[in-house]
Amino acid sequence: MKIVKNFKNVIEVPDEGIKTSGEKISTPSFLKGRVDRVLISENCLKLRVKEMAKELSRGRKEIYLVSVLQGSVVFLSDLMRNINRNVKLDFINASSYVGRKPGKGLKIDLPLLEAKGKDIVLLEDILDTGNTLAFIKNYLLKKERARSVRTCVLLDKPARREKKVKLDFTGFKIPDCFVVGYGLDYKQSFRNLPFIAALKNY
Repeated sequence: MKIVKNFKNVIEVPDEGIKTSGEKISTPSFLKGRVDRVLISENCLKLRVKEMAKELSRGRKEIYLVSVLQGSVVFLSDLMRNINRNVKLDFINASSYVGRKPGKGLKIDLPLLEAKGKDIVLLEDILDTGNTLAFIKNYLLKKERARSVRTCVLLDKPARREKKVKLDFTGFKIPDCFVVGYGLDYKQSFRNLPFIAALKNY
């Protein structure tokens, strides 16, 4: 695995994964045969999220976080506790209409209560096609009449992009693999893993 020492910028994650110097990587026994490899170690996540909190806080007295359910909740929790500013929090959820492909025919299931005129930081766990994030950002600006929307994602997977979305804050750029852990799931499993792993035979 690649050793990472600087966490002040977006980190490009190679196929073999990343960890910090001296960090021991081990996977629980129940993951044997199900997870291919650890892609981003627990320490790497903690250190990069801490730096992202500093980036978000720069030049702001208050931050209004809007978290996309459900995968971003672990990222949200760690990020929020590292922000040294007053934080307001809300949640939003988008889903596809029945019979539509993921990212197509989206609708908002959980609208906001006080987005009008606010400067929002839209928080997401992973950006792949870009369809959902672009839809939600447009909804916040046009329907909820937010004053501005900045986007913040933990993982950017550019190989799958279909819709261009401007990213204001990014944690890691990852290769084209299916990832789980740290809130991300496969059929509602693996969300509790403290690291990001590449799933095997999904």
